Amino acid sequence: YIPIFSFYQVVSDLLVAADRVWGIVWISIACLALSIAMNVVLIPRYGAQGAAATTVFCESLRCIALITFARVSIKF
Repeated sequence: YIPIFSFYQVVSDLLVAADRVWGIVWISIACLALSIAMNVVLIPRYGAQGAAATTVFCESLRCIALITFARVSIKF
């Protein structure tokens, strides 16, 4: 989780500097909702491993979404 977070934090800072904060907010809300839904299903079945898998999956998805959003919304 930490390497993924470190990577997308740089992209997130770039988006904040470019005044694209609401995109970050909506991506974060979507990933949070997905994380909650996946945890409700996976934790009872797989315990801590389900929670860990959910975290890595949702953070990876957030990283990809933020990078995509930055590429589309910021003109270099």
